[in-house]
Amino acid sequence: MTGRDALARLFEALEAGDFVRLAQVFAPNVTFRASLPDEIVEAGSASEAAACFEDWFGDAAALQLLSTGSDELGDVTAFRYRMRAKGRSGWLVIQQAGAVEATNGRITAMRLACTGFQREPSD
Repeated sequence: MTGRDALARLFEALEAGDFVRLAQVFAPNVTFRASLPDEIVEAGSASEAAACFEDWFGDAAALQLLSTGSDELGDVTAFRYRMRAKGRSGWLVIQQAGAVEATNGRITAMRLACTGFQREPSD
């Protein structure tokens, strides 16, 4: 399995809001680093990495992937995704991009940058 395969499983679990399944995409001792608009978040285990996603998306009434993309660059897979999250005040949009390394179908390292939640533009 490639980094793309692991990312596909991560995106499926994330859109389903299944953070237990999302944790299974990460290797037990994953190196995780996220650059958010106001802070840097790091995790050193699968459960800690999944908890980050649950903190960001767990309160959403609904999640919808709008787009995903990835490119293999040697041992690293670059990725990006855009998602809608339904919150108390309506739909918000977020985009995250970064790179992963994967072994045996599990993400061993993830570095990502996040736009933060933005109000969805009105038509």
